[in-house]
Amino acid sequence: MTGPTAVGGCPGSAEVVVRVGNTPLPVGLTSFTASWKGRAAELRWATAFEINNSHFVVERSFDGSVFRAVGQVAGAGTTSGATTNYRFDDPTPVPTGASLLYYRLRQVDLSGADVLSGVRALTVSGPKNALAAIVLPNPTTGSATIRFVAATTAPVRLEVYNMLGQQVLLKAVAAKDGLMEIPLPEAAAWKAGVYQISISQNQQRQVVRLVRR
Repeated sequence: MTGPTAVGGCPGSAEVVVRVGNTPLPVGLTSFTASWKGRAAELRWATAFEINNSHFVVERSFDGSVFRAVGQVAGAGTTSGATTNYRFDDPTPVPTGASLLYYRLRQVDLSGADVLSGVRALTVSGPKNALAAIVLPNPTTGSATIRFVAATTAPVRLEVYNMLGQQVLLKAVAAKDGLMEIPLPEAAAWKAGVYQISISQNQQRQVVRLVRR
């Protein structure tokens, strides 16, 4: 915060910590935007200062009321006099029919106390719900789970190939319309390496990579 001083009529500036009562605000959030980038939401925000900032939890809602965490971004700890920029691309699938998404940030300090930001809404547009598959956890040291959005109830074909191009798994899974999860307990027996997972349904197909450690 800057302002003119009265001493000698000379301008000056001073750095201050903004407080609510006796409690300093943990971060000075100067901007927070959410936009739709083809098949995912892109969130950007910036802070002017941070005090003992542990991390940000990104929360998403389909109705603007009930929010669930979809990711976490590490904070910068304590900063002063410099802008810190953040970005988060939401990898979680968008259910069929969703046209609006709502996002907010939950800032958590080192003591565990948290503060919520305002809510940002964005319109989902473009080629959404084209399977939008992800595999979790990734990397994995054991089993894994594939999460995706099914556009129809047609069976889903799942194929997994190792680094040599050899097929290590093939199976068909009954589908339901909307968000689905397919567990991969077989991954716990695979050798360490990179695997290509192909998910197909009707004319849609997506390939995701899984790292097995």
